[in-house]
Amino acid sequence: KVLGAHASHTHEWPSVSNALAVEFMRVDKFVHGKSWGKIVVTDNWIVRCGLYVISVAYQPDVHMSIQNTEEHVDVSHLTTQYININVSSVNSACSDFKIRLNATDFSDLKTKVTGTILNVRNVVFAQSLSDRFEEAFREEVSSNGLYQSQADRQAEECIGCLYAISDVKLSKLCEDRDVRDNRLRCSRTTSLGVPF
Repeated sequence: KVLGAHASHTHEWPSVSNALAVEFMRVDKFVHGKSWGKIVVTDNWIVRCGLYVISVAYQPDVHMSIQNTEEHVDVSHLTTQYININVSSVNSACSDFKIRLNATDFSDLKTKVTGTILNVRNVVFAQSLSDRFEEAFREEVSSNGLYQSQADRQAEECIGCLYAISDVKLSKLCEDRDVRDNRLRCSRTTSLGVPF
């Protein structure tokens, strides 16, 4: 029934099944999820395999739009962000469905999808761990005061690229380890913006 929605007057559902099977066997497909909820994106198809339902959409017929994000904290206090994307087909015989994936996998999905993934609700999400680090770093820098540079000291190069002049100064505000109980005496390590 699901594949029958993609059959046309010239092709019956077994030919749709064969075309999907050929693309499914390729190694260049996007796969995300566990066995009870897997998303597979091939060159022409988007397939969501659920526990009791399989949803299939033909890529040239779909519009994809980001609906919202969810954040979950695991037992190790790491935050994982998930994106919910609506897949709707212009084919009236196909039902719309939603896919849910880790935000860090979004760029891989985008490379495999032939159309655009709309973000009309301007949903903000961190696309990678480095994006989340950069955001946390900027928040920490903006929460601190400005560093007043000495006239006799030259600005250092950026520790990331070693080419550009750094616009951030990292200052250690911790004492060295206390040898009695092997603990750091630390108010906090901070980063200060440098006006160069």
